[in-house]
Amino acid sequence: MTQGAHGVFTAFLRDVLTEIRLYVFEALMLLVEFHGKVAPTAKEFLPTYGGVARPEPTPRSRHGHSECFQFRLAAFDRIMSKVLDSIARTLLDLVVQIGSFSVAGMQQALLEIEFIQRTLAAYETVHSKDTFQRIYSTLRASTEVDAPPGRGGGVDSDLQELDQLLTENRRATALQFRCFT
Repeated sequence: MTQGAHGVFTAFLRDVLTEIRLYVFEALMLLVEFHGKVAPTAKEFLPTYGGVARPEPTPRSRHGHSECFQFRLAAFDRIMSKVLDSIARTLLDLVVQIGSFSVAGMQQALLEIEFIQRTLAAYETVHSKDTFQRIYSTLRASTEVDAPPGRGGGVDSDLQELDQLLTENRRATALQFRCFT
C-alpha cells in the first residue's frame, strides 16, 4: 500500500462510486496468507517447562477454550493488532500526503479505508481506532465541498450508497476473510 499516495487513492476521482478496488482485496489477501503462516507458530510463545510445552490446564474459559489456547490467541492478536496499527498509520500518511479530495475521491477512500477497518476490527486497539478517526477527520477536512456529489443525490444519499456498498462487499467476502473474526 505504499506505492505513493496517488497510486493508491485517486484524489480527484470523477467516476461514480461502484466498487472497492482490487488493491484493497489483494492487500487483505496478503494478510490472510500472513495469518495462515503466523497463527500456527503462535504456540511458540507458550511458556515451557524443561523444554516441554506447558500442559493444557483443565479450567475452561467462558468460550470453552483452555487457558493455554487463550494465551496463544492473545499472542497472535497482539501481532495482528500491531499490523493493523501500522496499516492505519500508513493510510493516515497517504491521506495527509494527498492534501485534497473531490467528493467522489473522498467517498472512494472512505469506502476502502472503512472496509479495511471493519474487516480487521477484531484486532483494533485504542491507538488504531484513534488513527482511523484521524483519517476520517482528515478526509472530511480535505474534501472540496464545491465538487458535485457522486450521483447528484446529496451527501446523505451518497453516504447511504457508500454504506450499502460496504455492507454488500463485507457480505460477499465474509468467507474469504473469516480468519479475521
